[in-house]
Amino acid sequence: MLLIEDLLKNKLTYILIVLIIIIYSRQTQIIIDFSKILNYMIFVFIVIILFIINFYYEKRKKGKMNFWVNLFAIIFFSLFFTFAIKIPLNIIIINSKENIVFKEDCKIINFISGRFDRIAFLMNNKVHEIGYNNDSHLTRTVIRDNYLLRIEYNNSLFDTKVIKESSLVKK
Repeated sequence: MLLIEDLLKNKLTYILIVLIIIIYSRQTQIIIDFSKILNYMIFVFIVIILFIINFYYEKRKKGKMNFWVNLFAIIFFSLFFTFAIKIPLNIIIINSKENIVFKEDCKIINFISGRFDRIAFLMNNKVHEIGYNNDSHLTRTVIRDNYLLRIEYNNSLFDTKVIKESSLVKK
């Protein structure tokens, strides 16, 4: 794919990749119940666009690359552009949340301890995960058996929920 080859030679591409990863990982508010179908639709739309651009670019440059290299490059850049599109989309979702704050005590399914601690919880019959700072150094069984996760959230676009705050409460 000559277009991808040109993109990979450009240093600006790598700077953009690093910036998008940093911005995406720095988002502070957590969005749950984001539609997987919407994610897939964005990804497939970008794949189609890149295939069309690649076709016309190769036709104009009169060159060809290996099919598998093209496919891998298109998938890689489609994922990259999907993340890039999700950043402003997440900002729109966060900024268009409703003013009403809901509180819900959720059953804790699991506590995953490691480099980043995570709590898996059950909300509306769906399993979700959020990051948790385990300053009390509680064990997995203590958290799972003795606590509930209190979630404060606002509803937003696409039936998503923007988590405002989370904390452990005794059962």
